[in-house]
Amino acid sequence: MSRGPSRVVIPPAAARILAPLAVEARRRKTELYAVGGPVRDWLLRRPSFDLDLAVVGDPGPVAAAAARLLGGRVESFGWFGTRRIISEGRFRVDVATTRAESYPEPACLPVVGAVGVPIEQDLFRRDFTINALAVRLDDGSRSLVDAYGGARDLKDRVLRVLQPASFRDDPTRVFRAARFLARFKHRPAPGMINELKAALAAGHAAK
Repeated sequence: MSRGPSRVVIPPAAARILAPLAVEARRRKTELYAVGGPVRDWLLRRPSFDLDLAVVGDPGPVAAAAARLLGGRVESFGWFGTRRIISEGRFRVDVATTRAESYPEPACLPVVGAVGVPIEQDLFRRDFTINALAVRLDDGSRSLVDAYGGARDLKDRVLRVLQPASFRDDPTRVFRAARFLARFKHRPAPGMINELKAALAAGHAAK
């Protein structure tokens, strides 16, 4: 497993929010991670005001702590009960439990196979390797979890899906791919364009 930098530099404004949440998670002996987009942006030294958090267990206590800290309230949203902190601050904070998913057929909602899974298993359900990144928070290490080579792809400016059926499973990733290729000036990984075209030709994006 590639872990990239031993310690990720978190911008001070985000770190001030995450530090007490890490304390709460540690008090409850719960693993807590920042995941996805904010981790990618921190590695790129890009500004980000999204804090996507994953808890290996019940996300409720960490979400409640975040709401108290930000003077907001917790709302559940989405099919899988992610907690979002509604506040007047500039940061958007979402807290979810780690989970494993599968797609029984193309372009359908995923089915959750298990919750509270190891972070590496949760990251595998993401769209691209550059978003399949996490930073450990509860133990204070801020170590990068990079099971699928996302840090290397960021450095090499390559956009890569985690598995060949990715566009078939979730055709909205076709449009996200176009956005990321333009936004980050990345190039598609070998074979990705063919996988993308195959999903479009099969009509999955129209479902």
